[in-house]
Amino acid sequence: CAWPLSLLLYTPILDKEVEGEYLDQKEPLKIPGCKPVRPEDVAKPMMNRKDPEYESFISIASEIGVMSDGILVNTWEDLEPTSLKAMREDPEWKQILKVPVYTFGPMIRPGGSSSPRGEVLGWLDMQPNASVIYISF
Repeated sequence: CAWPLSLLLYTPILDKEVEGEYLDQKEPLKIPGCKPVRPEDVAKPMMNRKDPEYESFISIASEIGVMSDGILVNTWEDLEPTSLKAMREDPEWKQILKVPVYTFGPMIRPGGSSSPRGEVLGWLDMQPNASVIYISF
């Protein structure tokens, strides 16, 4: 999803803008292109700014947007158009995100014996030729 990625990547800016602990904030945190984030919904490493895990989180967030060749997100354009557009075009985002964001999906985990194979193949058959790539991890 683009939302957790947005929160991660935008954390270095929030770190400079927000005073005190995130959990103590009265207002939701604003991230361009995303719905405001309630302070209690921040990622676990953000819950205690004095914890060394927080510094690691900030470091990782700062590096991802500039040191990688691109970012793959398990979503698709029609699901999160506002977040994706902001990440690609918003001036604030351009300060921290220097690499392209690519969407792929829907990526699903097959269930036990009743795999959604028929649904996936049906969806795939409806897509234009050469518009879907296969990625295997």
